[in-house]
Amino acid sequence: MRSPLAVLLLFVCGLLAARPAEAQYAQGWQASIERWLYGLESRTATAACIDRLKNRAITFIGIAEDEPRIGSGRRRDLNSLIVDAIPGKYTPRLGRAYRQMVEGILPQRAGAVGSAEALQNFFGSDMFLTVEPERRLPEILRLYLGLTILDPETGQICATETGPTLTLDLNRLGTAELADTFSSREFYDVDGALREASLKAIARLQQHQLLKDPTVPLAYRVTADVDAPHCRLADSIDDTFNSAYTELSGDRQRRINETIGATSWPLLRRLPPANTGTADGQPPVEGVFLEIDVAPAPDDRLADGEAGTSNSAVLKLDVAVQHSNGANVGRYGYRVVVPKSEVANCLPERAETAEVAETAGPKADETVPPQPEPVAACSSAFDAARAGGSVGAIRAFVADNVACAEERRLADLLLDQIAASCAAEADSLAPAQATARLDVCLAEFSGSVRHEIGLRAARDRAVLRERSAAAEAERQKREAELRDQLEADYRARLEEIETRLERERREREEAERRVAEARAEAESRAAEAERRAAEARANAASASPGDGRRRCVVADPSPTPLNVRASPGNGGKVIGTLNDGHVVFVLREYPGGRPWAYVADTVGGGRRELGWVYRPYIRC
Repeated sequence: MRSPLAVLLLFVCGLLAARPAEAQYAQGWQASIERWLYGLESRTATAACIDRLKNRAITFIGIAEDEPRIGSGRRRDLNSLIVDAIPGKYTPRLGRAYRQMVEGILPQRAGAVGSAEALQNFFGSDMFLTVEPERRLPEILRLYLGLTILDPETGQICATETGPTLTLDLNRLGTAELADTFSSREFYDVDGALREASLKAIARLQQHQLLKDPTVPLAYRVTADVDAPHCRLADSIDDTFNSAYTELSGDRQRRINETIGATSWPLLRRLPPANTGTADGQPPVEGVFLEIDVAPAPDDRLADGEAGTSNSAVLKLDVAVQHSNGANVGRYGYRVVVPKSEVANCLPERAETAEVAETAGPKADETVPPQPEPVAACSSAFDAARAGGSVGAIRAFVADNVACAEERRLADLLLDQIAASCAAEADSLAPAQATARLDVCLAEFSGSVRHEIGLRAARDRAVLRERSAAAEAERQKREAELRDQLEADYRARLEEIETRLERERREREEAERRVAEARAEAESRAAEAERRAAEARANAASASPGDGRRRCVVADPSPTPLNVRASPGNGGKVIGTLNDGHVVFVLREYPGGRPWAYVADTVGGGRRELGWVYRPYIRC
C-alpha cells in the first residue's frame, strides 16, 4: 500500500517542479533577449544601420495566430515575455501579419525585398523583431528570434541579427496544445475572414505549383447550406470573394503577390452547385478548384449569457482547395460573428420557437384587436430612435425590434457610420483628445464587439501617436542637451587654444627682445674694442720708436682678457692678463713655428718683460 502512495507522491512533486523549471528557463531566455538587443550598437555593421534610422521603434511581429502548435494562451505569454525584454532605449510596437509576410524577412531566410518594403509601408517602421517556431519535431517546440533592420531611404534590408533560441520539451513540461481543428481565429465580418482564407488558399496553390498556367481559369464553387427561399447568402459570398480576389491580385497588393510568389493571376470561373454536375458526380473541371462553403454554426460562444446574444449570429466559413481527382490540398475554416440582421432570412427557425408560436395563436372565438401595420410601426420606431441622436437609442431599437429586418439593417449601418466617424474624428485630433473621445465612444458601444474592435484599434493608434510624440519630444530634448554640451566643449577648447597662442606670442616677443639686447651689446663691445685699438695706434705713433722692436696690439676676440703665461703653451702658468688694445713689443718667438711670442711693454719710459702670449691674439 505504501509503494503506490510513494509513486503518486513523486509524480505530483515532478509535476509541481516542472512549472518553476519552465518559468526559470523562460526568464533566462528573456534576460538573454534583453542583453542581445541592448548590445546591438556594439556591433559595427548593425550600429551603422541603426544610425541611419529616424526613430528607435521596434515593431514586434509575434507568433502568428494561425500557428497550429501553439494555443492562444501560450502564444500570448510568449509574446508578452519577448515584448517585456525590449530595452527601454527602444520603443516597442506590436504588429500582426500573415505568416507568409513574416517569413520573407526572417534572418534565417534569404530575405525578400518585396516583403521588406511591404512591412515597412504597412507598419511604418524600419526595425522588425520576429519569432519563428520550428516545425520539424512534433514534441519539441523551438523558437528562433530574429531582428531585421531596413534602410529608411531605400526600404531594402540593411542588417539582420539572429537572437537567442528557446527550446521547450512539450511532453516533459506539459505545454503541448492543440489548435482548434475547425477554426484558429474568429472574425466579425465575412469580408475579413474570406480575404485571409483566400490568401492562404492561393498561397497553398502557389506553393505546390498548381497555378503555373495563368491562362487556365481558377474554378471555384460557392455552397450555402440554407433552405430559406429569400436567402441570398451564396450570392453575397460570391460577390465578396470576387472583390477579395480582385483586390489581392491588383496593383495595391503587389507586394503581397511577390511575397507568396504569385507573378500572374488567372481569371475566375464559378462552377455550378454540386448537385448539377456531371452524371458521374465529378465536377465539370479538370485540376484544382476552390470549394467555398458557408452555413450557420452553433453559437457556442454566444450561448453563455453574453450581452448581445439576440443580435448576433455565427457562420461557419470553409475555404477548401480541392482537386478534381478527389484529393484535398488544403482547408481553412473560420467562425464569423455577424449581426442577425445581415443573415435574417438565412437562419433556420428553432423548433421550440414554432411551437410557442402555434400555442400562442388566437382562438377562433376570441376577438383579436387590430394591430398596427408592422412596416409603419418599424419605420416610426426607427425614426424616433434616429431622432434621439444617441447611440443608446439606436442600439435599443435594434435589440427590441427583432422583426424589423430592414430598419434594423439601416440602424446597423447607422451605427457603423457613427463608429467610423468617431474613429475618423479621433484620427484628426490630438492624441490626448482622441483618447478621451474614443473612451466616450467605447462606453457608448460597450458590448458591441464588432464596433469595439474598430474603436479600440483607433484608440491604439492614438496611444501610439501619443507615445511617438513623447518619444520625439524626448529625442529633441536629448539633441538639445547634446548640442549645448557640444557648444560648451567647443567654447572651452577655443578658450584653451586662445590662451596657448597668447602665451606663445609673449614668449616669442621675449626671445626677440633678448636677441636684440645681445646684438646691441656685441655691437657696443666691438665699437669699444675699435676705439681702444685706435687709441693704442695713436699712442704708439706718438711714442718713441724704442729699440727697434716690433710694436703689437692685443686683439683678443673672446670677451675675456688675454692670458700671459710663464712658459709657452696652454699648460704654462698664467702670470698676468692683457686687455684689448694694450701695446706690447715682441722680444722673441717660439722656435719651431709654434704660435707663441715673448712680449714686453713700456712703463715709465722703460721696458718691462711680461711673458709668453698666444701669437694670433696680437696684431703687429
